[in-house]
Amino acid sequence: MHINEGQQQDVPFASPETSDLHRLIFEEAADSIFITDPQGRLITVNPRTIQLLGYSREELIGMHLSELIQPDDLAREPLRLENLGEGRVVSRERRLLCKDGSLVWVESRVRRLPEGNILGITVDISERRQVEARSAQRTQELDALHKLTLAVSGSLSLDQISQAAMQGMLEATEADLVILFLHEGERLIFQGLLPPEKQPLLGAVDEHRVGECLCGLAVQEERSLSSADIHADTRCTWEACKKGGIRS
Repeated sequence: MHINEGQQQDVPFASPETSDLHRLIFEEAADSIFITDPQGRLITVNPRTIQLLGYSREELIGMHLSELIQPDDLAREPLRLENLGEGRVVSRERRLLCKDGSLVWVESRVRRLPEGNILGITVDISERRQVEARSAQRTQELDALHKLTLAVSGSLSLDQISQAAMQGMLEATEADLVILFLHEGERLIFQGLLPPEKQPLLGAVDEHRVGECLCGLAVQEERSLSSADIHADTRCTWEACKKGGIRS
């Protein structure tokens, strides 16, 4: 079968007798199911894949799998589809890039079909990963809080306590940059950042408001928020971050 770019291939089923049942399973599956050509370009996806990633069917058809994988994950574990033998199932946990710039943790199981195409089934494991991450982060935060308590008990100034708090978060989260705001009503007032050499990149730090930009949204929703690409994420409205070369 010849497939024009952007055209979805019919899902290959074993026989006319089972095609209706298989098509129903494909369309109604709770997990993402996709088929690519031998090179890894999507030729068909089920509705759950569309829902998971936020792309339309037309946008997904023709995309290469590598375009949907978080770059660091792809660099650490390349696809290597050419090594995927027929009948062999390969399972990987990766982060996929959604259309809105967010990331979703998935476990993907792929296998090569007899005709050479590749079948993949992807399970959303974001909730499990979040539980694991929260547990690890809680341990790190408790350690940072202990260090901060020691700093406060030493009768330090507000500036010294702020520095101790930022240093603790920098070590606990292994972040590239920590910015500290003082929350006063609807205002978020800049207090400082670490490491200090990042300051020239950001320039003057404007006052933020609760509910605005990613920082303000995190305060409003009382939870951690992240973005894989702040340049494409409409929630990120602080231009200083973008001009300063911060990507995620």
